[in-house]
Amino acid sequence: MTTVPARGGGVGPLDPRRLAVSLLVACAVALPFMLWGFRTYQLAFAATHAIAILGLNLITGQAGLISLGHGAFYGLGAYTMAVLMRHGGVSAYAGIPAAALVCLAAGYLFGRLVAPLARFYLALATLALALAMPQTLKSSHLSPWTGGVQGLYVDRPSAPLRLPVDQDQWWYFVTLGILALLLWLARNLIASPAGRAIRAMRDDPVAAQVAGIHLAHHTAVIFAAQLTTNMAANVVSPSNDFSNLNPKRISYVTGGLITALIGVLMMPWKVMASMGAYIFTWLIGYSGLMGAIAGILICDYWVLRSQRLSLADLFNPKGIYSYANGINWRAMITLVSAIAPVVPGFIRAATTPGGQVSDPTFFDTMYTYAWFVTFGLGFVIYYVLMNRQIARA
Repeated sequence: MTTVPARGGGVGPLDPRRLAVSLLVACAVALPFMLWGFRTYQLAFAATHAIAILGLNLITGQAGLISLGHGAFYGLGAYTMAVLMRHGGVSAYAGIPAAALVCLAAGYLFGRLVAPLARFYLALATLALALAMPQTLKSSHLSPWTGGVQGLYVDRPSAPLRLPVDQDQWWYFVTLGILALLLWLARNLIASPAGRAIRAMRDDPVAAQVAGIHLAHHTAVIFAAQLTTNMAANVVSPSNDFSNLNPKRISYVTGGLITALIGVLMMPWKVMASMGAYIFTWLIGYSGLMGAIAGILICDYWVLRSQRLSLADLFNPKGIYSYANGINWRAMITLVSAIAPVVPGFIRAATTPGGQVSDPTFFDTMYTYAWFVTFGLGFVIYYVLMNRQIARA
């Protein structure tokens, strides 16, 4: 005889993931009531950027496509809503879905056009779009609608139904709700047959095409989806990194919580408090670090190793990639050497209010082009230090 345990006889184990999500939602809801108005506005503004960034991660992480023109679609959606509100008398609540539909159509059409392009040519096409969009919006033909170089300013409506929240708090909750909705849509998209087809296209386009997957259609779908649905792919990489430090004690979920905690401790609202400091200190300084890393990686894989990797040695503690106790000191020396020339300019920009130096020196000018400087130095120095080492291996 089979005995079925009675329901409700006890409390089951608490799911850590649900607990983490519940705590995150509770903090997000309570946060605007704990901050003053301008900080709440900054959080809402940061959430809009999060939507755009997460959409970019959808096309890059899931589809494996390189897009440098995401800002063009971001601007298209913003101007669509602003033009409808200013010149069409449309409310903000109707303008939001209208902007999403315009970007959906634009993303799909652009995806169909660039689908035949290879990865780096695709990146160049999206870069061209990003460079052309601002000039198009500021042209004399469109300036009566777009406001030209001055742009458009629209008023945000207050909370309806006399809700006990101010204007900043209301639009914080609107933005948070849109972000939550898009995350849910993205989760369904990724788990759908279309999502599996997109991942198959990323892993092996030839095999995907042989299996009957329409590459042009799914490329267009992912370009459209990045503008209207989003996923938290920014958390995936650091969560795995933290988990790999000690897999027995740090799970993937715990790694995600650590990532979220560090994100809060970085106080991004302070970075966004001044757009001048944000651009000339944070973005340019960050690009200097990324440029050096990109130069090392591209030189190593594309030039020195000719795009060939040893799969067995990747998992061998004593393989050719172990270097000196797991650390490639030549890469570390290259990283420091490539970044060093732009450090004086970064320090001066960081200590100047607004980040803009009035009397730039040679090092300040070099810092302005930090990504290009560190990329070139990283590429050349790493090639000189590693050329003979890899040749012997």
